[in-house]
Amino acid sequence: MRKNLISRGLVVMLIIAILSACIPSFASAEGTKLELWLLKTWADSANEQVEQRVLKFIEETGIDVEYSFINSGDQQAMFSACMQSGNWPDVFYVGSMYYSTLQDADVLLNIDDVIADVEATNGPFISDFIEPFRANGNLAMPFFSDCKVMFYRTDILEECGFSEPPKTYDELYTYCEAIKEKTGLYGYGTAIAPGCEDFNQDAHSWLWSFGGAEVAEDGKTVAINSPETRKMMEYIIDMYNKGYIPESALTWDDSGNNTSYLTGQCAMITNAASIWEAVKKEGLEDLRAATAMCPNPIGDKGRIVCGSVIWLTAAKNTEHPEEAKALLKYLVDDEWYSNWIETLAPVEGPVFQKYGESEYWSQYPGSISFEAINNYQFLGYPGKVSPLGNLIYNANLIANAFHRVLVDGYTVDDAIVEWESEIQKIVDEYYAGR
Repeated sequence: MRKNLISRGLVVMLIIAILSACIPSFASAEGTKLELWLLKTWADSANEQVEQRVLKFIEETGIDVEYSFINSGDQQAMFSACMQSGNWPDVFYVGSMYYSTLQDADVLLNIDDVIADVEATNGPFISDFIEPFRANGNLAMPFFSDCKVMFYRTDILEECGFSEPPKTYDELYTYCEAIKEKTGLYGYGTAIAPGCEDFNQDAHSWLWSFGGAEVAEDGKTVAINSPETRKMMEYIIDMYNKGYIPESALTWDDSGNNTSYLTGQCAMITNAASIWEAVKKEGLEDLRAATAMCPNPIGDKGRIVCGSVIWLTAAKNTEHPEEAKALLKYLVDDEWYSNWIETLAPVEGPVFQKYGESEYWSQYPGSISFEAINNYQFLGYPGKVSPLGNLIYNANLIANAFHRVLVDGYTVDDAIVEWESEIQKIVDEYYAGR
């Protein structure tokens, strides 16, 4: 989860400015002017490094850049304003959950040449950060990735006779069983709640790792009613019913799993690597000493994680496409980027393949984060990324299916049939008229 790091007042002013602007003010008497929107991360030092990088670009090129750091929670409202007005910043960040919507709206500049130039100096991007997103060429450049991993209490696992974390979902179940019997604690802290972003993302990781999918690779055929989906649901429901997952998880928000771990209720959670920073707080020294990271468990299909990547892109209607492309390349300069991304580690990870062999990312804890991001897939899996995947994801159907069973008393089969029907409605509406 990301903290709110920009005032609501500023967001309102930015949206008003977008909607009210009649003529984009990209040019001035002194020369070219670009507008840049950047994501404000949790690390002030990393934000300062980016700011200094932009200022250096201005100094070296003579191109003026008006830049803003934006809170991720305000991204959707600001993009909606841009959609309505047609006024986009020249260069801006976009999360992978929104990328396909902008791609479909045909508002992004083709940057095939940027990708080629960057890969010539930095080496290849991680392929799954490029291939599923490519449509009519490359329309955005990966910048960094959120690292989704499992955290566990080494002291509790050792008390239960385990010297290593669970490697598979079968082992996770066995560990939870032993933890409950030996300590009375909950083994696994996960929300099972509609509207909880963490749960929606985690549940898609479970679904894909067990071999299930909401829509087939063709991007049209509804595929959720399968033995793999049924096995995944029965696995989590059984964990909940046996007390391995907290009863309150049915109403958790995104902070629920964090709180359950930080307060000692749960021995293991899946979360963004922000927990690594959270346990450094005063008063949590013992928890910090006992906390370790590992990759998500392996399912029947392998280890697949519903990932999140931050991209940099340029507006198709920018009046200064070449200058915008130059800025994009400048923000991933090989030497600068290498130092900058370690400031965010291990919470955020790099987007280039070669970092797996670098000193930091090949050793713990960086190696755990790097392994996690190399198991990422994205909405639309196993097919191409598309707005359809976003529509299904945002409908919270996976959480609704679990609640049908755990709250409303449905059978798993009946919940899946309803889930299938709701997906079909979304698919039919999406393709109507296309």
